[in-house]
Amino acid sequence: MLFRTYRESRNHEEKRALEKLMADIRKDFRSELGANNPKEKSLARLSGELHDLLSQNHLFEQTAREKKAREQKRKKLEAEISRLSAEIKEMQSGRMYHNAFEWKFEFPEVLSDEGDFVGFDMVIGNPPYGVSFTAQEKEFFRENYESARTVKDMQKGSTDSFSLFMDKGLQLCSTNAILSYIVPLSFVSGESMSALHNMMFRTCETIRVSTYSNRPQKIFENADQRTAIVICHKNGRPTQNLYTTKVNKRYEDLAADVIKHLQHDGYPWVKYGRIPKVGSEIEIGILQKLFAIKTGLSDLFDEKGLPVYYRIAGGRYYNIITNFSTNSTQEKFFLVKKNYQNLIGAVLSSNLYYWFSHIYSDNLHLKSYELEIFPVPAEKFTAKQIKTIDRLYKDYLADLHKNSKVKKADYANTDSYREYYARHSKQLIDKIDLAVQKAYGLTDEEIRFIINYDLEFRTDNEE
Repeated sequence: MLFRTYRESRNHEEKRALEKLMADIRKDFRSELGANNPKEKSLARLSGELHDLLSQNHLFEQTAREKKAREQKRKKLEAEISRLSAEIKEMQSGRMYHNAFEWKFEFPEVLSDEGDFVGFDMVIGNPPYGVSFTAQEKEFFRENYESARTVKDMQKGSTDSFSLFMDKGLQLCSTNAILSYIVPLSFVSGESMSALHNMMFRTCETIRVSTYSNRPQKIFENADQRTAIVICHKNGRPTQNLYTTKVNKRYEDLAADVIKHLQHDGYPWVKYGRIPKVGSEIEIGILQKLFAIKTGLSDLFDEKGLPVYYRIAGGRYYNIITNFSTNSTQEKFFLVKKNYQNLIGAVLSSNLYYWFSHIYSDNLHLKSYELEIFPVPAEKFTAKQIKTIDRLYKDYLADLHKNSKVKKADYANTDSYREYYARHSKQLIDKIDLAVQKAYGLTDEEIRFIINYDLEFRTDNEE
């Protein structure tokens, strides 16, 4: 009744009186906790045991083993008594409750008439990320936070602090609430986000996600971070609409345009731990065509095949994909069927794959999953087309090498390395896209969009 009166009161004097009353109740509540503390009972019991142990008289002299056991028990009891005494002293001083949080006292406005917590109508946050937790803390999170749990073949959990904060935010929402967080871009681009995504897709009918790069200029002057702003309508219903934007890159103020473009539903194209960063109808149409293709890159893998090399980091505007090793420390490879090596190398060097990886990756790293899910319509390429693409890819690699530079290094195994500038070979990459257009079923408008995607950032003089 007290909480209901406080919540409904419009009289400032009555509010202040009720606040004082709740403060007194808070103080009495903490005192009552101390008075009924089970630690006091444990201390009394252990003190009695120690007294009995030290008061024992023996008719016969104890053996060495008995004396040792008695001494060990004495030390154990004294240590436990000392620990409990310190904890009780801290509790009695009030320090233990200094930062204690009780919903009934701190937020009576979000309680039911009976004083039970029912949730906030809005939760807004800018949570920390990358906090280091102990193994014990991580185990606690896995037991108590759905977003931290990994379920084989279903989801992978995360104990990154920002993910846990989002989980807690969803828990604090009422049955019809809005949650809005600003979080790292990895929220939309990693396997470990799949548990959090599943949690949201089950309970948030509408989700809006806008994404932002930190290059060529930072979106937020004091934070060099790639970010996502997430707004969810949590009402306990499965997701029906997932509105997204492309990755916004700042040259000037773009706030109004970002809000305007949050109208494209990317939910049908969600992948494992990844929300597609698309911002136009033409992108949705291209995705629809790509995923109608039944053959993925992983279907062309062959343990006895030829290698295709790629870099797992560093390719912000271009993916360096070669049929030879560049000896980069960030380089990995996969093996493909022999007659498809250059075809796959060319397709992955294309503007089409740059766009695809851009909407599914974190825009800084390239993970194997983002390669494996890329559709490759191998059966639709004619022998003549494959021959043409093979020639174009070789021309591109030759040009890539011609424009590269050898730079000095101070690494353990080498004193130099070769740096590649794919932006100088953009015209040759464009020819690859034109050569694969028909097999992918793309219209002239769609291929122009792909070739010109992020053009202002991919053709400047930056090296």
